[in-house]
Amino acid sequence: LYLSPELLLSAEFQKVFGDVHFDRIAVDEAHCVSTWGDSFRPDYQRIRVAVGRMHIPHCSAFTATVDSKIEADIKKRIPLRSDFLRVAAPPERGNLLLKIEKPLKGSETPVVAGSTKSNRLFQLLTIPEYRGAAIVYCGARDSATSLYLRLRRYESVLKARGYTPHLFHAGIPYEDKVRALDGFLNDPQPL
Repeated sequence: LYLSPELLLSAEFQKVFGDVHFDRIAVDEAHCVSTWGDSFRPDYQRIRVAVGRMHIPHCSAFTATVDSKIEADIKKRIPLRSDFLRVAAPPERGNLLLKIEKPLKGSETPVVAGSTKSNRLFQLLTIPEYRGAAIVYCGARDSATSLYLRLRRYESVLKARGYTPHLFHAGIPYEDKVRALDGFLNDPQPL
């Protein structure tokens, strides 16, 4: 079964699967146990409760976002065996560029109607060395949707630059997520 911690801990899941013997639980995005667990995904911190209640003998945890402090916290909150195996790769990826950009200053000419951050994004999309797929992270679903709608108003300009905008966040329907992922993987330069 592949399910979220919220579903694992739900009464519905316990009602249907409470008597089933599971040999192993694998926790993906295990950094959520530590990093965002208190406010963003609190049920990650209750996985230990479900493991104990269901008598699951083996636990695994996976994450690509961990430092020694978070790893120690994961080990406290998920009942991993003593023969815990840590496989680590360097965080640098040669095929990715991660850069923090500042918004436009008030004196600069705006590219599109909207926020200074949107204008800076449009400027960046014209820089030749930044060619390729782009992922724009937003702090909230509403912000992502708002930016996506703004980008859609300029879709012909973006397409001329080789970009097709796609919206992706936890609240969109599954079919739209599949379409966005397909666009990201197969469009010449998705955004």
